[in-house]
Amino acid sequence: MKSVILWLALLSAVHNASADLPIPMEYSSALWKAAVEKRRKSEYLVPTRIHAISRRLNGAGTVKSEEHEFFSIQYTSSGVAVIHLLHAVKNGRDVTEQNRQKLVSAREERKEFEKGKTPFDPDMQDRLTLGSPYREKEGDTDLLSFPFTLLSGEYRFTGIARITEQEGSPYDARYNPSPLPLFAQFLEIRMFFAAHGEHRYVVSNVTYRYAGSFLFFRQYGEGSIEIGGWIELSVKPRLE
Repeated sequence: MKSVILWLALLSAVHNASADLPIPMEYSSALWKAAVEKRRKSEYLVPTRIHAISRRLNGAGTVKSEEHEFFSIQYTSSGVAVIHLLHAVKNGRDVTEQNRQKLVSAREERKEFEKGKTPFDPDMQDRLTLGSPYREKEGDTDLLSFPFTLLSGEYRFTGIARITEQEGSPYDARYNPSPLPLFAQFLEIRMFFAAHGEHRYVVSNVTYRYAGSFLFFRQYGEGSIEIGGWIELSVKPRLE
């Protein structure tokens, strides 16, 4: 489960006073296109480091175990990402070597899941269905929230994507994938976006929650993936 969420990554507000006012289609469409354009301008930006935190929980939500993994990412001349696990700690114990083996064994499963992208990506627009937007507010930020369904390979992603109403910038996206990974019964992913230079937006953080079962055992978990060290390539990045 953790490996699936990690590689994907390279996803409650309060209605404001105007939430019930109708939103013209031309207005919301123009703002959505502005958000997509900011993602298009970011296509050659890539991260060079990842800090992944995963927690196993009991049924009451108490943390049973916690693991931290630190990765570096390098890129070949053709833009292929090469990911290295630098260090891993679980409950204070070094598990770097064990996790490196797990990373290799989960490669094929990750390849399949990685087909999913964000709803703001330009090459996903022809696979995206948007519902009628509504207004929300986070702190002082006015948002337009779009229900969406995204088809990518064999996967369907259903959720809410939010953009800032003032500038039409990506804010966040939360969604549930289908089909779920093996043994999972629930999985929610949330992506947060941040500005990187002028009119360019990158995924800065990913959080997730899941529940599943194996035989007679229930499993609950949550985690986050902090993404940073952004650089710009001269070729479009890709995963091998």
